[in-house]
Amino acid sequence: MTLDEIQQAVQALCDKQGWQLHTPAERLAYLMAEVGELAEAVLQLEAANTTADNSDINNNINKDIKTHIGHEMYDVIWNVFALANQLEIDVERTFAEKETENQTRVW
Repeated sequence: MTLDEIQQAVQALCDKQGWQLHTPAERLAYLMAEVGELAEAVLQLEAANTTADNSDINNNINKDIKTHIGHEMYDVIWNVFALANQLEIDVERTFAEKETENQTRVW
């Protein structure tokens, strides 16, 4: 999917569910909650790896945690796109502009 396709899919789901009624501040709060859930999942993975014994059970636990991390990443990205939609920001265009800017930026 392109960024534009993702943005359209997020808008379609928001329209279907009536979620466009949330304010941008509320959407930001949802985004921050999802970032917190992502942080918890990453910490779970690190905790699991500090006690790892490379057994099949631990490998399966890591796989399950990484799947969960991926789902939390989706939730974070989804909320970013929902916020962009509310603020009428074209993510694909903005991403391209910022990428161009970063090519010459010195950190």
